[in-house]
Amino acid sequence: MPRPIWTGTIGFGLVSVPIHLMVAVREKSVQLHLLTPDGTCRLRRKLVCPETGKEFDFRETARGVEIAPDQYVVLDEKEVRDLKPEAGRDLEIRQFVRAGEVDPIYFNRTYYVTPAEGGGRAYGLLVEAMAASQRQAIGEFVLREKQHIALLRPVNRLLVLHTLFYHDEVVPTDELAPRSTKTPTKELEMAKQLVATLDSRFRPEGFKDTFRAKLTKMVSSRSKRAKTIETDDTPPPRVLNIMDALKQSLAHRKAEPAARRRPSRKSA
Repeated sequence: MPRPIWTGTIGFGLVSVPIHLMVAVREKSVQLHLLTPDGTCRLRRKLVCPETGKEFDFRETARGVEIAPDQYVVLDEKEVRDLKPEAGRDLEIRQFVRAGEVDPIYFNRTYYVTPAEGGGRAYGLLVEAMAASQRQAIGEFVLREKQHIALLRPVNRLLVLHTLFYHDEVVPTDELAPRSTKTPTKELEMAKQLVATLDSRFRPEGFKDTFRAKLTKMVSSRSKRAKTIETDDTPPPRVLNIMDALKQSLAHRKAEPAARRRPSRKSA
């Protein structure tokens, strides 16, 4: 069983739930390193002053905040440490909200919350109460010297925790949204039909990271000193106007055998 990254207590009202916080997502990627042209040596970056060319060791550095071009306020490490939130073991629930009320744009990282020793009964009570009332919890806690907003939601008798971005970290959409224009009724109806033909349950296993798969295959092939590497010669799609694209999409979906279509929500 994986080790918890944080152990503490969920508090709501007078109830305390001892918990463990477990990693829920492990991002997978192929790490590319900087090498010499012949690939015999891995290169390292140095801390160098661009004006004098003098190299510095990490222990000789200071930290600061740029307040104007090439002007910095230098901060002492102790000063920075004193400003950081005090490490704690409490996740205090501040409020309960309706399920789905928080926009996913605020979601940052995801963790699983499991009961610690002796906390199974209180943990189960909290999960069942939230599921029955269709509510999610919002709280605050400190993880790795940083204060976080947390959203807790029940999933299959387990609590899932999402750390959230703060409101001022999310870019507002007011200036980015396109100007409202009236969509032709016929185009809108065809677009709605196309949406209906693609309606199905989300199955994450149906999506693959093709770049990572190809890169892994290439590395494996090179490591075995293979002479050929497969490449993707698929021609780029033609650019169609929206009406033609809708017509062709609908025609393709209607002509597709029913057995090959993904099951819709109605049939699932």
